[in-house]
Amino acid sequence: MTMPPAFNGKPPNNPRKSDYDFLNGVFEWVFYSLPPRTDNSFIRNMYEFYKTRGGLSRKQLTALLHTINAIDAKPPFSTATIEAIIKKKAIKTKAPLPPPTPLYQDDAESKGKLEKILAMAPAHKAALLYMNKLKLHQQLTAADKESIDNFLALLTKRKD
Repeated sequence: MTMPPAFNGKPPNNPRKSDYDFLNGVFEWVFYSLPPRTDNSFIRNMYEFYKTRGGLSRKQLTALLHTINAIDAKPPFSTATIEAIIKKKAIKTKAPLPPPTPLYQDDAESKGKLEKILAMAPAHKAALLYMNKLKLHQQLTAADKESIDNFLALLTKRKD
């Protein structure tokens, strides 16, 4: 009985993925081509990010392309490859916000009925309570609306 070979530190053979890392080669060329007195901490930080995360964002690739274009030497690779990688990256856009909706709906019908009730009986406690609810932008329940209709019907019968 033979045991499978131990992990040797290399990824398993995948025919679709090659061992060549294009961006790693780009970073190496940038490091060797930058003038010695240039502050390349930004590029070094980007390289560390690339090594730890395994990729770069669209903005980071654009910054890398600008750095490559700023170097006077001609690169051994085509910058069109980096431009193609940038175009291939997904663009994150935020969806437009929905139009604002009011937190409450103004109940004009019930308010009109309550004003009629309070015009006939200004001290009506239930009508004052419901009017206060409407002023505080609280929703009236179906039972509240029914009782307002009953109050209005009783007061109009009494007045006739």
